[in-house]
Amino acid sequence: MAQTAHKGHGNAAADTLRAAAGEKQRQELFRASEREKQRIMAETSAYRLQDSGAKWASGGGAAEAQLAQSTVGLVTKEEFARRRKEAEEAEEAAKHPPLESKEKEKEADKDKLKEKSNKKNKGK
Repeated sequence: MAQTAHKGHGNAAADTLRAAAGEKQRQELFRASEREKQRIMAETSAYRLQDSGAKWASGGGAAEAQLAQSTVGLVTKEEFARRRKEAEEAEEAAKHPPLESKEKEKEADKDKLKEKSNKKNKGK
């Protein structure tokens, strides 16, 4: 049996449309992957910029770390107890900011709201 040359199925226009649709779909997938890549980079950039010690440190050991650094070379138990108390107080102070700063923030927010309402009233 003799082989004949392939002459196609005669629907070149449909093939062209199908190829164009496939190319459009491929381009959209590429754009979506680029957007995801940018999102991940933005999400992790803050983490990458931290010092290497912060990456591996546990979240609750700040007082213990400060205590370990400040107690090197101490001689008496009283010195150790005093440094330990200072480290714990510093950690508590960091957890609970003074009320004065919270009140100042509230006043600043009120001032901003007043400025916005004044701008709206002037525009009318």
